[in-house]
Amino acid sequence: MDLFTYGQSQKESVEPKHLTVSQLNARIKGALEPTFQDVWVQGEVSNLRPATSGHLYFSLKDSGSMISAAFFGWGARKKTFDMKDGLQVICHGRVTLYPPRGSYQITVDKIEPVGAGALQYQFEQLKMKLQAEGLFDQARKRTLPKFPDRIAVVTSPSG
Repeated sequence: MDLFTYGQSQKESVEPKHLTVSQLNARIKGALEPTFQDVWVQGEVSNLRPATSGHLYFSLKDSGSMISAAFFGWGARKKTFDMKDGLQVICHGRVTLYPPRGSYQITVDKIEPVGAGALQYQFEQLKMKLQAEGLFDQARKRTLPKFPDRIAVVTSPSG
C-alpha cells in the first residue's frame, strides 16, 4: 500500500499515512545517489571555504544554476593548483544528499582547472611556489664544469 493514499472507501475517515522528515530524506537519498555515482560537472568556483581539516567546501555555478560541492581531504592530496573563487574547473564525483540539512551536493574526488590555459596556470603556480622557496636564487646556482669528471648511466632490467 502506498504511503500517500487514503483508505479504499471515501466514507472511511482514515488519516493519510505520513513520513517523517528523516524518512523522506532517506527515500530521496536512496533514489538520488545510485543514479548519480559517476558524474563530471564543469562550473565556476564560488563561495570557497577551506576547512582546517583540509576539506574544501564551495559552490559550482554557471549562468543558470549552482550546486554545493565538497572535496574531502584536499589538503592531504597533492595539489597541482590553488583553488580560488572565479576559477573554471571540471569536477568528478558523485551526487550525495546530506540528510541533516536535506540538501544535495556533489562530493568531489578529482578536480582540474578548465581551458587551454589550465596547464600554463598550473605551471605558473608551481614556478611561484618554487621561487618563494628560493630555489631560483642566483646564490644557489652552481656553474657547470666545461668537462665533467664522471658520467652515469641509469637504466632498468626491463629497459
